[in-house]
Amino acid sequence: RKTCLWQHEVLASRWDPPPWAVELGGFGFAFALMCKMSCELLIPRTIVPALLYSAYFMVGLAIALLDTSAYVLVGRVHGKSCARPMMLYCAAYGTGSMVAPWAVIMLSDRAWDFLAAVDCSVALFLAIKRLSYGKPRDWKPKIRGGTAAGKTAAEDSGYPPAASVPSLGRVPGRVLRAGMAFMYVAESAETSVSNWSFTYGATELALPSEVAAFLPTAFYFSFTGTRAIVVPLSTRLPPSTIAQVGTLVTLIAATLFYMLTSSMSAVVEAGGTHEDLRFQVKLLVSCLALMGAGTCPLFAMIAAAMRQHGDLSAVEQGWYDTCTNLGMTTGMWLPGLVSLPKVELAGAIGIFAIINSHVRDFPWWQTQGAAELPGSAL
Repeated sequence: RKTCLWQHEVLASRWDPPPWAVELGGFGFAFALMCKMSCELLIPRTIVPALLYSAYFMVGLAIALLDTSAYVLVGRVHGKSCARPMMLYCAAYGTGSMVAPWAVIMLSDRAWDFLAAVDCSVALFLAIKRLSYGKPRDWKPKIRGGTAAGKTAAEDSGYPPAASVPSLGRVPGRVLRAGMAFMYVAESAETSVSNWSFTYGATELALPSEVAAFLPTAFYFSFTGTRAIVVPLSTRLPPSTIAQVGTLVTLIAATLFYMLTSSMSAVVEAGGTHEDLRFQVKLLVSCLALMGAGTCPLFAMIAAAMRQHGDLSAVEQGWYDTCTNLGMTTGMWLPGLVSLPKVELAGAIGIFAIINSHVRDFPWWQTQGAAELPGSAL
């Protein structure tokens, strides 16, 4: 029900939506999933370019709506304490990404039907839950926060009322811009390695598909598993500290990845086969696992570190999410023009430079619970 409430947050920050918008908003998630499911059923069954392009566009649009809505909801509900729940949210994302290449290998053309079945199941669950609980009541005060909202939400849900959260100032512009630039570069590099490492291994390094599939699997296994360490650490360490460490680990891994793939490419060009690269492949898998560990906390911790400076308006949140999704979009096509190792090395250097050029706002160490970071009022 909280998800249904949030869907009107942007409208509520500017004007009151009409009654029909409130009625339809409760089915937003289910509707996006059903649209995505319909396109997934169409893609393997048509060869018409216009239909394929349109279907992929709608799939991407639905994913963007679902991902952005869920992310903003978590940040809005938990505020400055969003680091831990955001890590759990990203863990679910990483688990699906780890399973994806194996689902394609095992199911082949039926993989699209499998995705459609999953989306249909989730959509039906959400729709049934919405019909069972009915439309949300007093949704405007709930999404705007405050003591009255907490009491109303508690009465509706049966849980004790949440403590009143003091109003925070706005995030400074320089912090928002730094976070936006960081996430654009970071998501470009992360999406590149997660989407293109299989293709890079199978083509440039001439690895069998079964071996190449271990590359994105290693990345996402570490990307997901490292959260078992980061989640408890996030209750003890400031988010900016974890982001700084993750950025440094990512830079080290990207440098090793570039050096290792350069030597492997030389062997392949000399006529070597994957049998001659067994040891290097093991090192490459370990390198991608290290990269996944470094990349793992960045999305959640940068968002949490920004919220240490203040709150984000709906418009600021929209710009931040736009930069994140533009980074994902860039990562989808950039390795097709520039070799993957160069993309990863450039991305790692970029995020390291951004975060350390704003070390005052994203410090290596800051006492948790501090009311304000240095310069946050500027």
